[in-house]
Amino acid sequence: FLAVLCAASHLPPQAPLALTVYEESLCPDSRNLFVHSLKRAASQEGFLSMVNLTIVAFGNANYTWRDGKVQFKCQHGDSECLGNKVHLCSLKLISSPQTQLEAIICYF
Repeated sequence: FLAVLCAASHLPPQAPLALTVYEESLCPDSRNLFVHSLKRAASQEGFLSMVNLTIVAFGNANYTWRDGKVQFKCQHGDSECLGNKVHLCSLKLISSPQTQLEAIICYF
């Protein structure tokens, strides 16, 4: 991740780096990424202006259609699916990338 930050610091301001992060609400690796790496990176002045951050609360999940309804299966169980829905709803309602990142960090 630090290599991404270093690469992003050398881009001209008009060319932000697209950074899409897939996460899962109960995944310890997702928690570590947000609470440590992304929080630290976002605290660096100008980081969020150098990247076009997209957070996707789906991660290692699957879905199927059954009887006209979508059913989700999450890596860490049904509670994670519910947590992912909360994350997705928050991300949809919050337009600021900074605030989105702060919200997801708060959930962890």
